[in-house]
Amino acid sequence: MVEVRFNSHKEFLEELERDKELVDGGIVRLTCRQTPFERIPSHHFYQVVATALVGQKLVKLETFCGDDWNHEHKPPERARQVMRELEEGLKALGLEVRPGVLAATEA
Repeated sequence: MVEVRFNSHKEFLEELERDKELVDGGIVRLTCRQTPFERIPSHHFYQVVATALVGQKLVKLETFCGDDWNHEHKPPERARQVMRELEEGLKALGLEVRPGVLAATEA
């Protein structure tokens, strides 16, 4: 399966707007991923990840939104802002937002 990857949530939205009628089931998966730093597992970095199956390709956003050096283990404001902007933009396109991430598989 071909993947189209984005780092900018605005470019991701623009891509989906062009092909919104091809988005499988009208569903876009959206989540905030918390990953521990390899050498300091008590510290985390955050990425907003969104995926959609559009025709025969997986369209994917992975954008870094900050880190947690304070052991709060909650997404930074930047991650919450990007999630809000994505949810609003996707709903404006008539797409449904659901949690999770689609993963590409090889046939």
